[in-house]
Formats: sequence, structure tokens, C-alpha cells
Amino acid sequence: MFQHQPLPYPTSRLEPVIDEETVAIHHGKHQKGYTDKLNAALAPGGSSSSLAELLAQPSLPSSVLDNAGGVYNHVLYWNCMTDTASAASSKISTPLLDKINLSFGSFENMKQEFSDKAVRLLGSGWVWLGTTATGELRTVATQNQDNPMTPGKCSETVLPFLCIDVWEHAYYLKYRNMRQSHVAGWWSLVDWAAVSLNYSSVCERNGALPL
Repeated sequence: MFQHQPLPYPTSRLEPVIDEETVAIHHGKHQKGYTDKLNAALAPGGSSSSLAELLAQPSLPSSVLDNAGGVYNHVLYWNCMTDTASAASSKISTPLLDKINLSFGSFENMKQEFSDKAVRLLGSGWVWLGTTATGELRTVATQNQDNPMTPGKCSETVLPFLCIDVWEHAYYLKYRNMRQSHVAGWWSLVDWAAVSLNYSSVCERNGALPL
């Protein structure tokens, strides 16, 4: 049985960019709901597989894949953020920065491509920064709770290490229909030290983050 994973910080930590009420509802209601529904979908026998192992099996029922994605995606989302002061002082690793420059031309190019996909995504979903099987970096968008490590969800399978949630419940209480403002503000929360560790783990494991 999968447990509802706690936030890595208080619900007020992401203020003023993401308000405390949004964080509390997002984590305590939405993420918990996916955890509960995943356990129900796996009942009665449960599963010995990790979230990443479930998501790597595209033949599993949608009730499993959708809810496993709903859990994994949110855990990664929270783990990539911190308060604005800590985020401002967090340092991106040289290997990750070098790879971003190689893959996108510059750090700013990557941010622009990522942001454009987040703003333009039709409906609900996620945008990701991840690595391909050949080690190249990609920004990709997925619908609903799809995860890019699941074969067939993107043009190529991507192992993610950074993501933004652009479902309306992630920002609507504060930003209403201004998704672009939410995306712009979100960058000030990104913990590049944590993201760099995520990238290093994906590279060392040659596999998905074990969230």
C-alpha cells in the first residue's frame, strides 16, 4: 500500500508565490486523493512495484497509471521547490548547467521553452525537464496526470527531474485565469540545488528518480 507522502516543508513555505491555502488543498486533498485511488486500483493484492516501476508499464490499466502519475508527479513537484529566499541562493550544478547550455543553447532558452509549453498547454497537465535515453535534455508537456517516463506519452520517453503543475487547482485561487503569471512566479521557487541532485541521481541510476 502506498502512503500519502508528507510535504517536505510547511504549507506556508511557498508564500507569496503560491498561497498557503492552495498548497494545503493541493497536497492534502488532490495528492491524497490520487494516493487513495491508486491503492484502490491495486486492491486487493496491492503491488510490490515502486511508482516509477508502475509508470514504466504502459499496458497497466489507466486507473493505475493515472493515479500512479498523480502521486509521482506531485511528489516531484513539491521536491523541486523551496521558499524564494532559499531558491535565490540555491546553486545549479556545473554538470546540469553545462548540459542545459549544450541542449538548449543557454539557460534562458531552456526557461523560455519550458515556460512557453506551460502557458500554451491546452487543458490540464504538466511540463517537464528531463533526460532521454541518449542523455539529451528535453522539455516536454503531458496531459492530465500522464508522466513522460511512460512509453507512448511523449514523442520519446523522458526521465524527469523538474516539473510544473499547470492544472487549475495548482494556481487558480491566487491567479485565477492568469496561468502566465503563475508560471513566471514559479521560477522564483525552483530549488536548483535539489533539481541538480535529481539530475545527478537520474544520470547515476540511468533510470527514474525513486520517489
